[in-house]
Amino acid sequence: MAKGLQLPLGSLSWLTVLNLFGAVVGLIQTIVIAWIFGATRSIEIFFAATTFQAFLLKIATTGQVSDLFTPIFHDIQVKHDQERARNAFSAMVNAMLIAAGVVTVLACLFAGPIAKLLVPGFESAEIELCGTIFLVTAPLLLLQIAGGLFGNFLAAEHFYGVEEVLGVVCRVGNLLIVLMFGWTLGVWALILALWAAAVIRLVGQFVFVTSKGYRHQLVLQTEDFSPRTVLFKMPFAYVHVFSAQFFAFAITAALSFLPEGNYAAFSYAKRLHSKFNGIVLRPIGVLFFNRFSQSLAEGAEQVRGLATHALSLSVAVVTLVSVPIVAGGDFLLAGLWGGEKFPRQFIELSYIALVVFTVSLLLDAQYLVARRTNLALKIVVRQFVASGFVMLLAGLACYLVIPNFGVPGALWICCLSVVLQAASTIFILSLERKDLVAVIPASALMQWFVAAAGSLIVVFLLRSFFHFSVEPTRLQELLMATVFGGISVVLVGGFAWVLKIEEARQVVAKIRSTLVRVS
Repeated sequence: MAKGLQLPLGSLSWLTVLNLFGAVVGLIQTIVIAWIFGATRSIEIFFAATTFQAFLLKIATTGQVSDLFTPIFHDIQVKHDQERARNAFSAMVNAMLIAAGVVTVLACLFAGPIAKLLVPGFESAEIELCGTIFLVTAPLLLLQIAGGLFGNFLAAEHFYGVEEVLGVVCRVGNLLIVLMFGWTLGVWALILALWAAAVIRLVGQFVFVTSKGYRHQLVLQTEDFSPRTVLFKMPFAYVHVFSAQFFAFAITAALSFLPEGNYAAFSYAKRLHSKFNGIVLRPIGVLFFNRFSQSLAEGAEQVRGLATHALSLSVAVVTLVSVPIVAGGDFLLAGLWGGEKFPRQFIELSYIALVVFTVSLLLDAQYLVARRTNLALKIVVRQFVASGFVMLLAGLACYLVIPNFGVPGALWICCLSVVLQAASTIFILSLERKDLVAVIPASALMQWFVAAAGSLIVVFLLRSFFHFSVEPTRLQELLMATVFGGISVVLVGGFAWVLKIEEARQVVAKIRSTLVRVS
């Protein structure tokens, strides 16, 4: 594979480090939330209400709009100039904010009834509080949509790292607010933190793009672009969006009937998984999609190499994230959350869920690369319909499986849904551009599997020699997590070097060149 068709390792490393730092701050925030609220009904109400708020953001389809608009943006940029492409972006933002205003008003009007549908297993007072929380967070939609669009604009113009730095700043501010007010304001401190983060992000983005010459235009179309080009494809995007949110609603509703603590344990693991997803997949996805889209606009050949390289890097990073979680994640969660509000059985449940979610990032990577390849090629309708159909089936399965099998059933459904989404997306791509179909390289998968297996075998042999005569303290749990997690990472890196895995040697070469420049 030609070097020019690889993702820039320097940019990937920079984004990964920033996302890692942001995830660490996010992890600390999750720990603080667990300390303050534990696995209680109040935090379950907050989780449910913010699931509803996330539903609104999905309804606005900011991510779908950006995926559809980015190839158009690059086409205008290549065929005309940067200013005309930026004017087209202004028109897209203005149209989306108008749509978001309408959605927000409708959501506020129907907050109460939807809360009843979301958590039917809660008490009436709890359902009412859930609706009230959502009512307060609903207007966040306008800020979040604008922030999402500007974040994708930064990536499209290859201003990598800005969004990640702002993300770190927002998470730190979020954490400080929870620490200062969580004990007195309860879940309302979490809501205050959400508002602060949204404002900080949008202001920071706008200041940066303005410094780079961007001037927002109050237009709804330009000579090169009309938002209708994207919005007319939205009905098909809504098939995917509504199906995905039906799945989220279904899994929440089904889990709400389980005994108290089960939904919280699942949600904590899911939230940690989303943070790891940001570390592992977001940098690769951002670099791949924008480089792939621009390469297509410029008429580059052999762009399939970008997809293969992205998948190979995904295998490497997922392995490096998964191994320490398997090796010491149970100690970590016990040390962070263990206590009267978070009993041992829910710690174990969260650990199992977290391991499953983290390993399944490989499936997420395959789906992400194939899906974004389709969207860069403007294969829109079949992509959205197929993925929506899969999520609809998964949502229906929640009502059948979770009541009988509990959280393990929910994990099984989550994994199966990603498998089916990846398979359907690859099939659709093969119908249009078989030459661009890329799957996770079997050789890379096998090599990293051997490295991970060797590392974990050694770690669990070491773990077998450690026994506590009494219940370990939280500090001891954290120490064990650090030791076993650290050993596992060193071992998997060593095995990868011995096996001559290309990605491992690329990272070492990059570190060496960086040290030489610094010295």
